Amino acid sequence: MTGVQTCALPIFDGSITSVRATVGKDLFAWEVLAGWGWDRYSGDVALTAVGSATPVVTSASRLEGTRHLVYGSMAKTVNIILSISLEAGWMRGIAPVSIAATDYGSEGSGFLSGALRLTL
Repeated sequence: MTGVQTCALPIFDGSITSVRATVGKDLFAWEVLAGWGWDRYSGDVALTAVGSATPVVTSASRLEGTRHLVYGSMAKTVNIILSISLEAGWMRGIAPVSIAATDYGSEGSGFLSGALRLTL
């Protein structure tokens, strides 16, 4: 059996815009900061069928979504070589991006990270 195999390739041409605002203060030897952020995702998505002499775009659409986040952190330098930091926040899901008529991740979630840094 001979013939040309056909496969579909997704193509995404996207862009991201991120804005952050942060305020900070030293309190009792701790570095404390709080911030707010906004992200915008947008792009054109196309599904292209490849396998013939000329690729054919089978479907195309425009996706856009935004999300907000809030965060805070605390850090302290214990001595010249050891630093401790802790960050926490909440990031809302990307809305109103819809995939197959289903809301994609609009609930959001929290995040927490900690770090010890040893400088030699």
